[in-house]
Amino acid sequence: MERRAIIISIAVVAVLAVVFSAVAYWVIQTYYLNPIVHETDRWAVIKDANGDLLAVEPSDNAVWDQLVQLNQNGTVKWIGGIVQAYGGRWGFRFAPENITIADITAEGLQTTIKDLSSNFDYWVDTQAYVSASVAEIHTPP
Repeated sequence: MERRAIIISIAVVAVLAVVFSAVAYWVIQTYYLNPIVHETDRWAVIKDANGDLLAVEPSDNAVWDQLVQLNQNGTVKWIGGIVQAYGGRWGFRFAPENITIADITAEGLQTTIKDLSSNFDYWVDTQAYVSASVAEIHTPP
């Protein structure tokens, strides 16, 4: 009888470990490792000079058209906007209403996706740009 209780206890601990691991994996994947968090059905993935990825969702149709063009021709430009707190791996996004694409920017506004995330308190609610290409375009079906 005692041996049976030990086996049942081990089985319960194993099941709990598997459930905990699955939940932990989901939380880490969803909130910490996934840089491609978005809210709309029209978004682009930008890739900075370090290879880091970030979703951008401009509300302006002209900016969207520029992103599509950049994706088609592989051009690198300065892509940015006002930095806002947001979910995903990086913890920020560019505010959709003021995403901008530029050929040149002020040097003090230039950074990387990782730097924006690492120094979020410095960048939050300010304009910032990353040198990036458009890796993917996602449009409504």
